[in-house]
Amino acid sequence: MYNQDIMERFLNPCFAGIIRGASGVGSAKDPNTNETIKLYIEVNADAVITDAKFKAFGCPVVIAVADALSQMIVGMPIEQAQELNEARVLNMFNEIPQERLYSIFLAIDALNETIDDYAKKLRKLQKKLLADNKDESTKSTEDDEHNEENTLDTFNDYYDE
Repeated sequence: MYNQDIMERFLNPCFAGIIRGASGVGSAKDPNTNETIKLYIEVNADAVITDAKFKAFGCPVVIAVADALSQMIVGMPIEQAQELNEARVLNMFNEIPQERLYSIFLAIDALNETIDDYAKKLRKLQKKLLADNKDESTKSTEDDEHNEENTLDTFNDYYDE
């Protein structure tokens, strides 16, 4: 029924699993079939995807496509992953039955949700770091002002006598 590429990935998915504490997590669900792909990515400081895992519920094509997409994005800069489209994923397979092409859209939707989650987490971290830096800067300024007041008091005490 399915070609060799699909069956090999379905029977032996290399990227099935989860990533605890993932940089980004997203999922997509087909409303007609309830088939679901949940994707996890790990992104390094250079904004390169260093690992990808998936969990999927669905037909062999859904699982094969999720595995292929996960393989495709590992080592890819996040900006390049954002630009992935259905045609690039489809090119990884010799043939996908017409009635199962929605699997590719499902995988791309899951990827986009995952990248959005990563971006939200990154913005949240940046805001926290800016707030922490501002708090540290304010504290440092207050300490400097306090030290300056103490210096002036000592200076005035010395010359007042």
